[in-house]
Parts: sequence; structure tokens; C-alpha cells
Amino acid sequence: VGAGMGWHEFVSWTLDNDLPGLENLALIPGTVGAAPIQNIGAYGLEVAQLIDFIEAYDVQANAFFTLSNDECRFAYRDSYFKQNPNRFIVTKVVFKIPKAWQARLQYADLAKQFAELKTSPSAQQIFDAVCTIRSNKLPDPKVIGNAGSFFQNPIVSTEYYEQLSKQFPNLVSYPDSNDKRKLAAGWLIDQCGFKGKRVGPVGVYEKQALVLVNHGGGTSTDILNLAKNIQEEVLGKFGVQLEIEPNIL
Repeated sequence: VGAGMGWHEFVSWTLDNDLPGLENLALIPGTVGAAPIQNIGAYGLEVAQLIDFIEAYDVQANAFFTLSNDECRFAYRDSYFKQNPNRFIVTKVVFKIPKAWQARLQYADLAKQFAELKTSPSAQQIFDAVCTIRSNKLPDPKVIGNAGSFFQNPIVSTEYYEQLSKQFPNLVSYPDSNDKRKLAAGWLIDQCGFKGKRVGPVGVYEKQALVLVNHGGGTSTDILNLAKNIQEEVLGKFGVQLEIEPNIL
């Protein structure tokens, strides 16, 4: 797939051509070429899980290279490309989508959408549900300035998760690899009272605490100061350090 193709456009195309598997990643803004750099993910799926190899131009070597999935060093919201900024230009992404499709419904928002169904939903139904959920929870950047999720979901040891869950019984988390847990950063931020909070021209989106918004006239300094305040409050209350997800230029 050419790197310049719109990501959502590509996901929609896969379903139109009976190639299900990427539907959980519907409506994520950006291009196909940008997707592996951040290793985009949503609703229990990361793009790295379905990438076979990537073609990229190495600016330093002035040559094109093909990198296998392993060589891309994918991790949570991370990759070899992100670790080497301004070095590579992704030109093509080759996907390997399993023929045996299985619905991914482990996230609560999706599970609720299909709780009353007696059979497993189709890929198209999941695609439509993800689009609806994202549209309801996330602001349109054309209307309200934002960069999507501003913080990564922190990953902690199972031992620390168990300690936190005793203190905070409603703690929202998801299983992660290597006997660890992924905490819902939005829930942590919400519990610190930031959801819907406005500080001058910037603030935290009222429907999703992971999203910082610019209501107009805000500067990068305003956003970063708000982010720092959130990080300090979450660290003080939960002992967890939130990492910023977007690249700061």
C-alpha cells in the first residue's frame, strides 16, 4: 500500500474487498505511511500485528531499504522509525492479513455495542461501531484544534496494578504482554478532575480526558504547561508517569 494513501480510506477499502482485520483501527487520522512510525493502535489492535514488511528511503544512506516486521522494532506506540527521527521516509507498507478472521471485542466500549447480539458481529459492524464511538468521543480537529490522544496508556507490573486496584477498585486497565497491565490514562486523568477543565484558551476535552484541545489562540507552551500539570497530578495520586504520545517539534 502506498504511504500516501489515507489510513481510514485504506481500512474502508479492505472491507470493501473482503479483507477484514483492520476494522478496529477505523477513523484514525493520518496516512498509511505514518501508521507504522507511531505503531497506531485502538480497541485491542496495533497495526504492527498485521504488517509484513516496510519499504523506506534512508535519508542518511541515500538508498531504499526493506525492513521486516522484526527489524521495525515495534513496541507500544513506538518503532525503529520513531527512534530514528528524520532519517527514514516510509514509501510502502505491506500487510499480511490472516484469512481466518476473528472479531476483537475485548475493549468495553466495543463489547457494550454488541452485548445484545446473539452472534458475533461482522467486520463491517465493528468498523461502523468504531467510527461511531470515535466520532462521539473525539473532537474533529477541523473544528477544535487537537492532536488526538495526548498521553500513552501507562504499562505497569501486575504487582503494582494489584496494589493500585486495592486502593482504587474501579481502576480501568487491560491485560498486556509479559505479565503486565495497561492502565487507562484517560481514567487516571479524569480521576484527577481534569476532564472538561479549561485553562485559558486550552483545556481537556469534556468527552475524553486523553485529548487536549485548543479552543483558539492557545500556544504550544499553553498545551505543554497543561500537560505537565496533568502529569504531576497523576504521578502524585497514582504513582504513575504519563508519557506524551505526539512528537513535540
